[in-house]
Amino acid sequence: MFSSNQLNHGVASLQIDEAALLYRLARDARNGPFVEIGRFKGGSTLTFAAALPDGIELWSYDLHVALRPDMPGTELDAELTAALERYGLAGKVHLVVGDSRKVEPPAARIELLFIDGDHSYAGAMADYERWNGLVQPGGQLLFHDAVDAGNYGNVYPGVTRAVAEVESDPRWERQPGAGSIAHFIRRA
Repeated sequence: MFSSNQLNHGVASLQIDEAALLYRLARDARNGPFVEIGRFKGGSTLTFAAALPDGIELWSYDLHVALRPDMPGTELDAELTAALERYGLAGKVHLVVGDSRKVEPPAARIELLFIDGDHSYAGAMADYERWNGLVQPGGQLLFHDAVDAGNYGNVYPGVTRAVAEVESDPRWERQPGAGSIAHFIRRA
């Protein structure tokens, strides 16, 4: 699932400490659902699904924008679906192809929102503005590729700028993150 270098991400475009944070938050889920915006190959999807307790679902939204011609979203989702089925996790995950700013959200208030889709400032803020009000008090908000931790990995200035604005929002309290992940908890 992981690779040891920036050039070969394996399945997860996550550093090990980032995956550990996602796994811990999913393992400790109380009353979900979890939402991820952007899934690429599905590394975070598999991480969340493996750790989520029974009864907590993950809603994963992606536009299927191919980063390279040899990696179309339909193929990546087919591989991800096969892996989820192989490990008995498919029943926990809803793979939705659609614009995260226009799709219907899950019916229940969100326990965790992971924003890892459009890495521009406008894109990250649009996802934040669309979804942040749906996160329950005490819920988690995470932005991937937002913090320059000095390790390998991607950091996008637009996401960093969005995180700075969220940090000044009194509804959110900054928490220790991991790698390039900025982590917040919604104040009650």
